[in-house]
Amino acid sequence: MKSIIRIGTAAAALAVAMTLAPAAYSADETVKITPATHSVGVYRGDTVKFTDVQTGQSFNARFDSATPTDLNQIAPAGALGDQHVTVYVWDQVGEANG
Repeated sequence: MKSIIRIGTAAAALAVAMTLAPAAYSADETVKITPATHSVGVYRGDTVKFTDVQTGQSFNARFDSATPTDLNQIAPAGALGDQHVTVYVWDQVGEANG
């Protein structure tokens, strides 16, 4: 019986630890998308949390490519409504690609 209790306790502790573990990519910054937002700039290698103020939805995206991207193409369905925002990826301060 003690063996079963120990295994159950260990499994519960593991479940809690996994729940509290940080996500694979935690956000380096947060960007709010408003109806007036047409473009945003981010740094290559950063993970950005985008929050749409109209829908209230948010999502994280990591940018490893320097190609300008339509945020609506990588956002979850409906997260930005029908709004299109171009993301420009910067290699370093003051230098955008695209």
